[in-house]
Amino acid sequence: MSKSEILQSALTLHQAGRVAEAETAYRNLLAQDPNDPDGNHYLGLIAHQFGNFNAAIELIEKALKVRPNYGEALINLGNAHRQAGNLQQAVHCFQRALALNPNSADGHANLGVVLRDQGKTDEAIRSFNSALQLKPDFLPAHYNLANALKSEGLNGEAIDQYQQCLKLQPRFIDAHINMGSVYESQGELGMAKTCYQNAVQLNDGSPEAHCNLAAVELVLGNHDAALNGAQRATNLNPQFAEGFRVLALVHKERGELDEALIHLHKAISIHPDFADAFNSLGLVLDQQEKVDQAIDTLKTAVSLDPEFAEAHGNLANLYKRTDQSEIAEHHYQTALDLKPGFADAHNNFGSLQKDLGDLAGALSSFENARNLKVGFADACNNLGHTHLLMGNFKEGWANYQWRWKLRSVAKYRRIFDQPQWEGHSFAGKTLFIHPEQGLGDFIQFVRYLPLIKPLGGDLVLEVPSTLTCLYPSLADVDTQLTTNDNPPPFDFHSPLLDVPFLLNTDIATIPPLAVRPHVDRALDRKWRARLAPYGGLRVGLIWAGNPDHKNDRRRSLAPEFLTPITQMAGLSVFSLQVGRSGEATAAFGASVIDLAADFTNFAETAAAMQNLDLIISVDSSPAHLAGALGKPVWTLLPFMPDWRWMMNRTDSPWYPTMTLFRQSRPGDWSTVISDVCRALEKTKKPKNVS
Repeated sequence: MSKSEILQSALTLHQAGRVAEAETAYRNLLAQDPNDPDGNHYLGLIAHQFGNFNAAIELIEKALKVRPNYGEALINLGNAHRQAGNLQQAVHCFQRALALNPNSADGHANLGVVLRDQGKTDEAIRSFNSALQLKPDFLPAHYNLANALKSEGLNGEAIDQYQQCLKLQPRFIDAHINMGSVYESQGELGMAKTCYQNAVQLNDGSPEAHCNLAAVELVLGNHDAALNGAQRATNLNPQFAEGFRVLALVHKERGELDEALIHLHKAISIHPDFADAFNSLGLVLDQQEKVDQAIDTLKTAVSLDPEFAEAHGNLANLYKRTDQSEIAEHHYQTALDLKPGFADAHNNFGSLQKDLGDLAGALSSFENARNLKVGFADACNNLGHTHLLMGNFKEGWANYQWRWKLRSVAKYRRIFDQPQWEGHSFAGKTLFIHPEQGLGDFIQFVRYLPLIKPLGGDLVLEVPSTLTCLYPSLADVDTQLTTNDNPPPFDFHSPLLDVPFLLNTDIATIPPLAVRPHVDRALDRKWRARLAPYGGLRVGLIWAGNPDHKNDRRRSLAPEFLTPITQMAGLSVFSLQVGRSGEATAAFGASVIDLAADFTNFAETAAAMQNLDLIISVDSSPAHLAGALGKPVWTLLPFMPDWRWMMNRTDSPWYPTMTLFRQSRPGDWSTVISDVCRALEKTKKPKNVS
């Protein structure tokens, strides 16, 4: 056979997939002419197919020595260099090929792949676009362009390219999967789920498709579907580390933390450098309250992948929670430098900025988070709290409505068939107002009833059962009920804390304290007699709020901080602290009279407060009660207080008799107590004056 006949036979065998026979034919050709460029080139392609990249490079370079302008060989040599990790040599090959033939779509597309590998994504995108201008239906160029756009966060353009891929090849599973991941990154979970479902329907044996679908089902709260999908993925491929990681996250969400740990350790045993698995492991350890181990694990994740923005963000969250603010700030900044569109990091960084007193910076971060992630309830709620804290009530109340989208608040939401009230007239109708969260909230906002009643017909109010003794019968209420009572028929309803928003409250229009807690006369006489023997300024102390409050570790303080007050002359000091039996005696000994054992309900507390001269309290429901009673109350606030106390003021527009004492820096209660003691020196009355 002639050389041309041998070559044609070899190419036919090669194209038919009969690679071993084709290799024999190419070797027969080279036996006749060892320098034949086609024989060396195509034999090099077979070496490349079998992963023998160095052999492929040697054979194709031999072909090019004979035929330097062999464009196809230059492109294939570039691909072999790329696979061997010789990226710059690969670029050189593709550039030589394009110099010979600027209209080679393959040359532009392959150059784009190497440029992307080099991190030159902008140049890669230009190369893929050049390929598509020459060959509009070039599927690999569309797909690689889509992936490059995805990596740059150009999500809309990436989706357009994946859709082009699917027009050309509807069964292109990787395009379905990658398009799903783009939708997922944008929070469009319904679209992502559809993409992954399409991939599963096209290939039920794809572990990646099942795994990605499971991850979306998990976020959507479909835990059973997520568990089934993740188990299917790991059954299909027992060495699929990502499948075990997602399976672990499902168990984490189900509260099965030990199971989650087992699967994460499995993922790490398969892939010891799997930064994602270490990141997830850190989250599980944190949930187990093993904070130090969680930090170490997340540090491992970022050491394995220094550009892992999510791991930096999670590490920052832990440092923030453990009051290591400078380190937390570093990791938030790193996360945002790596991923400017990282909405959660913007939101969490905003919380840190707020904690540190940088309210302008916090607002900017929360705005960024909200703009990046449509419907981001936590960021919107944080915006609301920050605006309220700054006294910007209009913006604050509007964003405060997003609290209902938060899992921590949604449990308080009351669902009724009747519509929610929108602040309009309800003449001839019935409006049901119901409480929402804390007892202090009810005491603070019940003042709105006289403003609501003139807007309509019958007003129904639910009073928390523990507060019915303080609000036994309210003048502006037609029907009053308590917790667990069924309301009468009504037309509209509203949570009490929505009313300031509905009535457009600003600082100047905060209603006066027209609705005050009731103090039982018999109890008032009882406590007046009991406290009469004590001279000097009679002072009640509360140093701790509800331990379940999310900010309790900052707003409550150890009783020992109050010792300087208890040792001052001219005072009679009483503990009003409930729920901490024996703590007052242990902390203060005989210098404080512990009244808490007698506080069987709020009526007793109110009557005792009525007969004291001053209440000193942390931010808790007793502070609200004292303020609503019109008693002098000094409220001790952390550096970053709850929104209702606002910033940089010593008074409160909500309670005229309240004075605010604030930390000047986070955690500094000693200075606060020193300020209180100085104020007491100016306030206390002579000993034995009742």
